Amino acid sequence: MKTLTDLKRTIKVGSRLRVVDHYQRDMIGQIRTVTKTQGNGYWFTIPSDTRRLWGDYPAKASLVTFPTPTSFRVTDPCTRWTGSGWEPDPTREPKFWELEVLAQQPAPEAEKE
Repeated sequence: MKTLTDLKRTIKVGSRLRVVDHYQRDMIGQIRTVTKTQGNGYWFTIPSDTRRLWGDYPAKASLVTFPTPTSFRVTDPCTRWTGSGWEPDPTREPKFWELEVLAQQPAPEAEKE
């Protein structure tokens, strides 16, 4: 992947994404399974809470970089943390995440939690 268009073509329903780096350190290593895609983002579940859908909207190309051919990094310049229930780590840049695409197909039933 080299562009936002490549990213949108790559992420399909059933893709699994591994969190490589994240502004919330406890998210690192998490596996996310894409459940829905649309033009400006995608929805995913996480193993610890498969009933809740989470959304990710890396829609602005200037906020997305591609550190490796299979990963992408999104930086959100928003620094407002009001009401979030936690404080950001002051040693890290605000609101960023890097995800690696692990698979294009759904995980085998044995791997699902």
